[in-house]
Amino acid sequence: PDLSIIVAGVALQLDSEQFAAHTTRGSAFTEMEEFGKALSDFSIAEKDPKCRPYAIAGHTKLLITQGEFRYALEIGSELLKRKHSRPMLYMLAAAAKGAGDESKFNWLVKQAEALPDVPPGTGKILLLRQSIRILIENRQFDIAEALVAQLAETDKPARIKTLRAQIGRAKSATAGNVPNV
Repeated sequence: PDLSIIVAGVALQLDSEQFAAHTTRGSAFTEMEEFGKALSDFSIAEKDPKCRPYAIAGHTKLLITQGEFRYALEIGSELLKRKHSRPMLYMLAAAAKGAGDESKFNWLVKQAEALPDVPPGTGKILLLRQSIRILIENRQFDIAEALVAQLAETDKPARIKTLRAQIGRAKSATAGNVPNV
C-alpha cells in the first residue's frame, strides 16, 4: 500500500484532476486502516464519471471494513443499476448479511442466479461463501462465523471446516494489529 500511496501522490502532483490516482490511493489507505484519508480520496474520485464506479466499489469496501453495512449497501447498490458485476454482488451480499437485511440478500441471490453460469438454486450458497470470504478479508470475524454456521446447514462439512480454519488464521494474523482511526 505504501508504494501505491507514493505513486498516486506523484500522479496528483503532476495532475490534480487525476481521479484514478485518488481511487488507487483510497484503496491503499483502506488497507492501511487510514479510513478518513481513504474516504476523502473516494469522495473526490466519485465526482468523475469515468472513475465513479471504481471509487464507489472502493468506498463500499471501506464501509464494510468499518462495519458500516447499511451505508455500504446504499452506496454500492448504485453499481447494480448499471450491470451486474460479480465482485459487487459479493460485496453487497456481505453488506446485506452484515446489516441483517435478508430481503436485500434474497434479492441479490436472484440477481446471482440470473447470471449465465450460475446454476438455478445455487445462488444462495455462492453468495454466502463469497460473503464469508469478504467478511474475513475485512476482519468482520463475528459476522463471518455466524454465516459459516448458517452455511453449515446446507454445505459440505469439509468446506465448513476450511472456512472455520480460514477465520482462525485471519484472526491470528490480525491479533496484534491496532487499527488507525
